[in-house]
Amino acid sequence: MPADDHIFTPADDSLESRVAAYKNVMQAHQNVERSLELAHDEEWGDRLGSVEEIRYAQMVTQNSLSLAAKSLQSSELSQAKDRGLLSVDDLKKINAIKAKSELQEQRQNRQAHTKKTQKTHGFFKK
Repeated sequence: MPADDHIFTPADDSLESRVAAYKNVMQAHQNVERSLELAHDEEWGDRLGSVEEIRYAQMVTQNSLSLAAKSLQSSELSQAKDRGLLSVDDLKKINAIKAKSELQEQRQNRQAHTKKTQKTHGFFKK
């Protein structure tokens, strides 16, 4: 299962399509989060799939949310709000997703750089 799987599939590159795709991804993510809450419930656990499957779906929706947020520029977010495509709450969520994604990318870049430096300077532990 590739770590870059996603379900963010806007119909085209228009603002409306990207916003609609974001909303679909957010709904899917909320469903996955609710499924995780119910995964150990006796009545629901066997209907939702295994915890491993739900965790995979969570990773896919998180990747998708990141892609969706990155697809929307700041100026477009303001435009989408003005046009009634996004609420203030949506904007807050998208900005939080963007910030989290940027932090994760920075962390991954630092880790990759550290590993490369350790290998190059003979500090890499086997």
